[in-house]
Amino acid sequence: MDKNGFDFSRNELKGLSYSFIILTIAFSMFFVKTTEDLFFVIPATMLAVALSFTFRQLANKFVANLFGYWAEFQIFWVGLVTAILVAIGGAIFTAPGNVLIYGDGVSKKRNGLICSSGILMNLALSVLFLCLGLLVKYSIIIIDVSLLNNLMLFFKICFISNVSLALFSSFPIGNFDGSGIFKWNPIIWVVFFALILIVFGYGFLFFNTIL
Repeated sequence: MDKNGFDFSRNELKGLSYSFIILTIAFSMFFVKTTEDLFFVIPATMLAVALSFTFRQLANKFVANLFGYWAEFQIFWVGLVTAILVAIGGAIFTAPGNVLIYGDGVSKKRNGLICSSGILMNLALSVLFLCLGLLVKYSIIIIDVSLLNNLMLFFKICFISNVSLALFSSFPIGNFDGSGIFKWNPIIWVVFFALILIVFGYGFLFFNTIL
């Protein structure tokens, strides 16, 4: 692996693959209500999880690269098993793993900035899909009802996959990204967490009202 590039180690690729599969299953269990939903929800969920994971990891690696470090995803099996169990109960939980930083002289600030990048990427994607949902919902363009429902469901899946990753990974416990941010600057962590809660709350109410 090249710490100055965007390579992925073998262990990291395995961890990302397992996380992708398990989270896709968990989200599908949450969003599939009837057998007819399977043909749309599963592909949509696969794409949503892939997007949220890919951009999150690229953000972590990009910021780590700026400081000359290597950032690597480490799988959290307890979190993935919990995601399945919680999905069975009809809720969402996403804590697939955390980012490990390798390099000399990793300060609290730089570690906090790297940890922040992934959360901010997921938060930005959450806002993007929320805005797309609002745009389609309140657009004056006439859209077929079936197409409209599918679009809104896709935006909802993408929104939930990103905002839930941002929310749960921001918890200031253990090796979660939120812990790195909190150790660097508790005030910045409070601001991040408050923004995530606001976006989560508004998006949850919006999508659940129309779907």
